[in-house]
Amino acid sequence: MLHLEEKIQNQIYIISLKSTGIIVGEFVKIDGFYYFSENKNRTWGYWSEEFLTALSDELKKLNKSVNNSITADYINFQ
Repeated sequence: MLHLEEKIQNQIYIISLKSTGIIVGEFVKIDGFYYFSENKNRTWGYWSEEFLTALSDELKKLNKSVNNSITADYINFQ
């Protein structure tokens, strides 16, 4: 459903639909975490549950290593 293409190594991922190639936004790295930024040129339309779930799943994958290291630091701190 989604295609991620790394634009700048480990900083920005362009998100497009596999079926049409339409760019829907980017994942941008800020303070160690990735965040979704929508494509400002395509502010019209609707998002399906499947699209939002796929978007969330991809974001979780990108942030997993950061979340794991924070969890490990927290466990080792106690």
